[in-house]
Amino acid sequence: MSAVCLHLGGLVRWNSQEKTWDCPCHASRLDCHGKVLHGPANSNLAGAHAV
Repeated sequence: MSAVCLHLGGLVRWNSQEKTWDCPCHASRLDCHGKVLHGPANSNLAGAHAV
């Protein structure tokens, strides 16, 4: 799975407390599988599969 947020190309960081991938650029949040929880990102991380 890619660590590049598809909103504007920011590198997501693992948030171990929330168990999410968070983009520092515009606060997109993705679940542990790379699926968007809330945007502005509207696409899952590249290589992420719905579970």
